[in-house]
Amino acid sequence: MRVLVDTNVLIRLFQRSNPSSPIAASAIQELKKHEFEIVIGKSAHDARLVAAMVKHSVPNILTFNVQDFRRYSQVKAFNPVDILAGLLPPVT
Repeated sequence: MRVLVDTNVLIRLFQRSNPSSPIAASAIQELKKHEFEIVIGKSAHDARLVAAMVKHSVPNILTFNVQDFRRYSQVKAFNPVDILAGLLPPVT
């Protein structure tokens, strides 16, 4: 199963002083542990990300901005905190 990692997660991953940095790192490790394929994104508009996700059959995105993706029924957004709480994307 594939998961796109939003740039806001990546930014926090590398901002060691950001309180969300350990959450981002742990969530990515948790997905890897469950053998999710991580598709790392670059800065882009949400609609463009979703279009690329649909084209490449990537149904999930890891993001701190879950609310930004609620309007897109084609994808499911997960917050890193959700992943750490055991709310993993469905494996199909």
